[in-house]
Amino acid sequence: MLSTKDQLQGYANLQPIAIISLIQIFGFTQVKLQIKSQQIQVRLFQSALNSKNSNQIQLVINLAMRVYHLQVQLYQAVKLSQLWYLVLGPYGAANLGSSLAQCSNLSDLKIIFYRNNVGDKGISDFASGLSNCHNLQTLSFDLGMNQIGDEGLSCLGQYLSKFKNLQTLNLEISENKVGVNGISDILSALSNSSNLSTLNLIIFNNQIGDEGTSKLSSALLNCTQIRNLSINIGNNKITDQGVQILGSNLEKCNNISRLEINLDNNSVNSETTKNFKRQVSKMKQLVFRDVFP
Repeated sequence: MLSTKDQLQGYANLQPIAIISLIQIFGFTQVKLQIKSQQIQVRLFQSALNSKNSNQIQLVINLAMRVYHLQVQLYQAVKLSQLWYLVLGPYGAANLGSSLAQCSNLSDLKIIFYRNNVGDKGISDFASGLSNCHNLQTLSFDLGMNQIGDEGLSCLGQYLSKFKNLQTLNLEISENKVGVNGISDILSALSNSSNLSTLNLIIFNNQIGDEGTSKLSSALLNCTQIRNLSINIGNNKITDQGVQILGSNLEKCNNISRLEINLDNNSVNSETTKNFKRQVSKMKQLVFRDVFP
């Protein structure tokens, strides 16, 4: 293994196969990819990401070589345990999912599909391939502005339920077409994920309304393993009725110790908000609460 002082750091127009060779030769187990400007920036790590002792190689690949070729080479990178921060342009969620299906040792994955028109079929196809990554413990999805509706989220939930080792799920689905059933379908699927303790949902600027809020909070009652919960349901056409039901159900969630709720930009009066805060304060295990506004 390379020592810190022998850290290799270079910028070159390498073929994707060269990156995979470096992974295999030096035993890298973490990969960090980011498309920036007209290049793909790649960092390879031999120890925990962001650690002071991390050894890494930095490379740059011209986009002209196409992300697809790199995806294909991921088939060979079966020893990867962490793929952090993958930014994908319009190159196909399904292809990437198929490639990642071979990375069975992945434990930490962050995917950013923001504003890529992935749609319901795209997210379903991607999740189908990803479902083979049985060792995932931390999964972060940014699906903002992708024309995803309840159908896509329902399919995503079915595949998420297969991650039996999942401990943390961060799901960003702002500015999509999420309606009444999408979020509750995901939560219902996650109710059997016994190791899931942290759930962060950002659902800002969708259309879940009062009915969707009611179904969401009812589904949370069955997620008794969750300890840390953060939900942003701002700008979702929610009224006083929806917030009252949400508060009533959250009050019964005695498993939650940390709660963050954002209700901004909904049709909720100040008195309802005050009552909601009083309701969640009654949660028996709660040690931290943050409600906005």
